[in-house]
Amino acid sequence: MIEESSSIMKEKYVFQEGSRPLSWSESAHGGDKVVHKWYLEWYTSIENYSRRDLTYESDKLPALSGYAHAMQEVLEGTYLAGLWKQDLLIGMLWSAFSRNRLRHPNQRRCPTWSWAALDGSIEYHLSWIQYRNVRQESRMQLKLVKGEVQLVGSDMMGQVRLGSLTVSGHIKKVKCLPARSGVAWVRHDVYALSDVENWDALGDFLADEAQSSAQTDSTGKAYAICLFDTEDARPKDIWCLAVVSTRGIVLEYLADKDVYQRVGFFMFSDSTWMSTSPVSTITIV
Repeated sequence: MIEESSSIMKEKYVFQEGSRPLSWSESAHGGDKVVHKWYLEWYTSIENYSRRDLTYESDKLPALSGYAHAMQEVLEGTYLAGLWKQDLLIGMLWSAFSRNRLRHPNQRRCPTWSWAALDGSIEYHLSWIQYRNVRQESRMQLKLVKGEVQLVGSDMMGQVRLGSLTVSGHIKKVKCLPARSGVAWVRHDVYALSDVENWDALGDFLADEAQSSAQTDSTGKAYAICLFDTEDARPKDIWCLAVVSTRGIVLEYLADKDVYQRVGFFMFSDSTWMSTSPVSTITIV
């Protein structure tokens, strides 16, 4: 349900789902396969759009507004700072493209969970989106509790001031493992293989470093690897939030505000590495 108060309708909208699972491309007219095709086109367009240089940083979303309005007529979806609520699971799973890290704009313009928060080329892992095993990936879905987006003007596809997502899912505190032989991890994007030399291997965070921790599988590969969004996005304490059963986002906890912000993207080879962690309700800004 989307709620809009008349006094601030042009600046703020809220949706609340009561901890329901976020579905994979919820049905719009035309059937699931048609809807999936349109979302795939959207993600392809966003990848290409992110490689363009804009004269003004603040135009990141406004310059895309016309296309977003056209897509909304087809999808009948709710637009959230460059993402679609009906396909939010996929929409959150963007990363920096290849070996290029992203850059912070001079002024914050979007919530960190949106690709539009940063400048530079992003990747949506299109082969995985196209050929993913929906049944397998849905075993550990993130659940949406509440979301809020505050707009600068009246265009709901335009410039954003602030935004937050309150979600419920498996989350755990982790650490980056030291680079060493034996933890190299080959990234599997369905039929495509690519190197991951810019990625960091992840392991369980243990207060007592003398304790043993299962950080690699039986083949010696790390259970999880992450790609930080920017070069400076390496906070002392990091958290992994599973979005689906093989992928998620890396977060930093802001204790003074009791919220999290996104700092990266991660993939994990064994779902039990995340499924055994507790389910918590958190807010991402």
